[in-house]
Amino acid sequence: MKKALITGITGQDDSHLTGFLLSKGRVISDESLRAGLVERGQLQVMRFSWDAMARAVYEAYLRIV
Repeated sequence: MKKALITGITGQDDSHLTGFLLSKGRVISDESLRAGLVERGQLQVMRFSWDAMARAVYEAYLRIV
């Protein structure tokens, strides 16, 4: 039987899908994996820079034209 790993429920569609999968017994809960993914996401947010992103987009644009 196929299983689904759900790491976050953010909206109504996600909630309905989660309820359906839970009713079928197809959801695996792994809190340590979820915590690790959340931590990784927070680290990526801290490293993100709008200046660096704008520079990368501009350089890509210059390569195309």
